[in-house]
Amino acid sequence: MQKPTYIANEYKICSKCVMDNVSNELETDEKGVCEFCKLFEQWEREHPITTQDGSKFSEIIQKIKGKGKGRKYDCILGISGGTDSMYLLYLLVKHGIKPLAVHFDNGWNSTVAVKNMKVTLEKLSIDLYTYVVDWNEFRNLQLAFLKASVAEVELPTDMGYFALLYRVASERNIRFILSGDSFRTEGILPKEWLFADSKYIQSVYNFYSKNPLKSFPNLTPIRYLYYIFIKRIKHVQLLNHIHYNKEEAKILLTKEFGWIDYSGHHYENIYSRFFMSYIAPVKFKMDRRKVNYSAKIRLGLMNRDEALNLLNKEIRSEDAIREDKMYICRKLEISPTEFDEILNLPIKSYNNFNTNFFIKQLISKLVHKIYTFPLFPKKLLRGKFTI
Repeated sequence: MQKPTYIANEYKICSKCVMDNVSNELETDEKGVCEFCKLFEQWEREHPITTQDGSKFSEIIQKIKGKGKGRKYDCILGISGGTDSMYLLYLLVKHGIKPLAVHFDNGWNSTVAVKNMKVTLEKLSIDLYTYVVDWNEFRNLQLAFLKASVAEVELPTDMGYFALLYRVASERNIRFILSGDSFRTEGILPKEWLFADSKYIQSVYNFYSKNPLKSFPNLTPIRYLYYIFIKRIKHVQLLNHIHYNKEEAKILLTKEFGWIDYSGHHYENIYSRFFMSYIAPVKFKMDRRKVNYSAKIRLGLMNRDEALNLLNKEIRSEDAIREDKMYICRKLEISPTEFDEILNLPIKSYNNFNTNFFIKQLISKLVHKIYTFPLFPKKLLRGKFTI
């Protein structure tokens, strides 16, 4: 049965943060507090903050060092040139970890991102492995997702990065993958905003292209299970275990490495920047600022009234968006008129395509159950394995 496009019958907004039901269902309690605030409290209990000398942080560091003893690299870290990954890279080196930096080049890096990665890696003497996906293939894949008219416009990049990290770790027998994710600073995305699945990607691509996907590193459920249970690769979100202030991290990176701020969440990537600032809010009514501002409210870094006032302002200037649009149309080899026609197509969901939805549900329940056994004393966070 096809899931209908979500339409709010009555406007609802959380009484604590600024998450609302404009683009997603919103459950609230009797006090009007949303499910995301409740989930944040749960994850706070499961991942208490410690200092960088705290027991949990030190325990993770020592485990990574122990598994990497005698090897060239202790772990893999996916980098984009953004604040989180660059700060985590600095933090790892500071604590004696030997990371291999891995970058998935989808053809949309901004000059700022490239410079940020270059200067930081050079000053920290870190090796970089860059995978450049075949541009024509990836362009067709991105066009397919635009034409499919689904919210997961950024899924090809997300899945490509995720799959690449596991593949490189497996090939080099590295047991730990680290990422700069932090539920405290990133916020919590509504489930309606992203469905990640390899079969879904293949289905969308096949619908609009006759050429096979060759260079794109997709990640099937079976392959994923192989990586985590046979190869014993663990995905660690280290920033969840320490006090992490993104603004303080930016100051440090600027001072130490001449790092340049790119002025927006995921704006280090041109395509991501355009999706966040235009496609998502205009077509799907998905304003990522609500997620980020809500995270700041929960951390006491912003008050709710301030967030509501900021949401009334434009995300980016019309000139900046127009410039990005023209660049993206040229690179995707479509006209602005064609782009507008695509943008105006009726919204669909992953239910309109072939997916591994039921298999993913089954695997998720199985993995959760297995990970409750004494043999696997780990926690599961947002579908990603972490210590």
